[in-house]
Amino acid sequence: MIEYVDLQTQVQSWIGDDSTETAAKIKRFANAHYRQIASTQFFRPLVSEFTMATSVLPGDMERPFYIQWEDSDYLIFPISQQDRYQSRKLYNWFTKMQTLNTQLSGGSDGVVTANSTAFTSASPDTDFDATSSTLVGEYLKAADNGGYYKIASVTDANTLVLTEKFRGASATGVQFRIRPEGTKEIVFSDYQGESVSSTTSVLYYQRVPLPLYNDYDMILLPGDCQAVVIATHQSMLILQKYDNDALKRQPAFDRALAKMEVMESPVQRSAVPRNQYGGLVASGYGHNRFPIRTNSANRRILGL
Repeated sequence: MIEYVDLQTQVQSWIGDDSTETAAKIKRFANAHYRQIASTQFFRPLVSEFTMATSVLPGDMERPFYIQWEDSDYLIFPISQQDRYQSRKLYNWFTKMQTLNTQLSGGSDGVVTANSTAFTSASPDTDFDATSSTLVGEYLKAADNGGYYKIASVTDANTLVLTEKFRGASATGVQFRIRPEGTKEIVFSDYQGESVSSTTSVLYYQRVPLPLYNDYDMILLPGDCQAVVIATHQSMLILQKYDNDALKRQPAFDRALAKMEVMESPVQRSAVPRNQYGGLVASGYGHNRFPIRTNSANRRILGL
């Protein structure tokens, strides 16, 4: 992980331009590439957890990782219905993922302050205070700011407190949405297609990173984040009509991305033979060489 100022300094030195206008362009490209690269796989600093007391998923979710089912040892991985018979993973969940098209609240007179957790609106669509129990834990999207900000508390009918400081310039008359359109909802079903519900299972997911705004904001990716730095430099070169020079940097970008992915490669389970009871079976012999494993609470450990 590196601070944003390190990225900006590198790119400015490569292009030989430290003007304010160029710095703004670098920040715009850096945020775009940061978001894109962060979505390529599960990087631990961006993995969050969410107790699934509702079917509505967190607004900042990029994609789901796995679910720990109802305070058990089950780790259930996502899979589509059509692939369930070919999965290399023993336990899967079957989901019907859909998006919500109705926001909880919104407006066009939001007020945001740089590096502040306060958000205000003189006339929101719904009274913040009257719906505080619904709004707390939801996510706010402000205009074209790339961040999804979780609501920590409601101060009064016109004021919210965010869990993270707003990463953007102070502004008034801001268009905002709470639980914006496109927020995902999940429906569970078993292998027979029957509905399954849970209120205590924990979802682990990759979240959308907050924008890079301050010099000290961290790029939450492993190592020296050179993939983001090089991609930003490429975009600046293309902007200046040096397309061939940008193309020459592609091998360096590919190497940097591969290095970063290896450093944060998620743990994978290899496929192993199992009998009809889920017990491990030695490959090639058909004999059960592995005992059933249990934890300290005498629960059978699944998904090994």
